[in-house]
Amino acid sequence: MGVPKDYPRAVSLFEKACDDEFAAACTGLGQMYRDGKGVAQDDTNASSLSERGCDLGDLNGCLFGVVHHDPLHGSVKDSTRWAASMEKGCDLGAGNLCRLVGSVYALGVFGLAKDADRANELFKKGCLHDDKEACDLIKR
Repeated sequence: MGVPKDYPRAVSLFEKACDDEFAAACTGLGQMYRDGKGVAQDDTNASSLSERGCDLGDLNGCLFGVVHHDPLHGSVKDSTRWAASMEKGCDLGAGNLCRLVGSVYALGVFGLAKDADRANELFKKGCLHDDKEACDLIKR
């Protein structure tokens, strides 16, 4: 937008904003660590910062956590962290994430215990967030 790219400066600004609990800055900094832009590439920091962004209310941080710990594509490192990211994203209004994590609980796969009640709660929440497929999965 009319200024040269300055990754080290961006990292510095993201760090300050993240320290001040600006959710999107934590997620942005996590993406810089993921991509190795302005910092050494570091998946651990990338994941931690994105989770912090998610915890502070940035849906993109939750989505990054979902991708980083995605059991559907064989990259899960911690199914509990994956489910927590999914549920936080669900709480932030992503109905499709409610349905996806609900389905994992319904089936009891990817290291998560089968829990029909929890699955149904998540399907209901997904339905409230306008995910029609979640509505179809609610046990009546």
